[in-house]
Amino acid sequence: MHPAELKRKVVNRLARASWLGLRDTVDAAREATRIRDLMGLVEALDFSEDDLEANRKLLAAAARLREPIGIVNWFLPYFQYAFYGGIHTILRFASGLLERHGVRSNFIIYDRPGASASEMKARLVEAFPALAAMPLVVLGAATDPVPDSDASVATFWTSAFVVMKNRNTKRKFYFVQDYEPLFYPASSRSALAEATYRFGMPAIVNTPGLRDVIEREFRLPAVAFTPATDPEIFHPPPRPRPRTPFRVFFYGRPETERNAFE
Repeated sequence: MHPAELKRKVVNRLARASWLGLRDTVDAAREATRIRDLMGLVEALDFSEDDLEANRKLLAAAARLREPIGIVNWFLPYFQYAFYGGIHTILRFASGLLERHGVRSNFIIYDRPGASASEMKARLVEAFPALAAMPLVVLGAATDPVPDSDASVATFWTSAFVVMKNRNTKRKFYFVQDYEPLFYPASSRSALAEATYRFGMPAIVNTPGLRDVIEREFRLPAVAFTPATDPEIFHPPPRPRPRTPFRVFFYGRPETERNAFE
């Protein structure tokens, strides 16, 4: 073998070994971060048998209530934009309840203690001005007081743990928009997400198909709504399109495995 060729191969192997070592170090750091974050999450979501029993009794009492709902606590994860899918649907419901039935809302940001309540409120009002007078609270710790309400609504699997432990409300509901265990590969997170469907909170479910899964697999009382579009904004063209290539809009984020981008 020519000396130059041998030198090139040696350099390449050394570079590869160096890269593999660096990659192993990076992978180890990522794994350590993942485990640390997961342990912090488990600690934040921890609950007791007393919490479960209190939740069971509250749900049993709620099933017998006939008084109307006047105030709803919505437990929301931190969000950057109120115009995106899930959070937009939740706020649309809150706005509709206010405008059609006079039901007021408190919005509880439960998972970002350092968030600015005024900034979060501004994002919310930008999308739904009708909610400007509704309070928004950022919880600084798990023991922070939560406003009294006629109903509390979990909107994401982590919020279901918070709502399950909440006792100063008369009713509890679970606003389900995805089968959230599939947000993750089989893991502690997916198991924790699945466990929330066994808390017994009646579900308000995005699409009849998902409702059927929730009812069948977890025997959870559930009602469904069907997503809709505003025909004044999204509507067919007034006349047939010319025979040009047919374009399809595909929504798939490469970094989000459940979108099956590949």
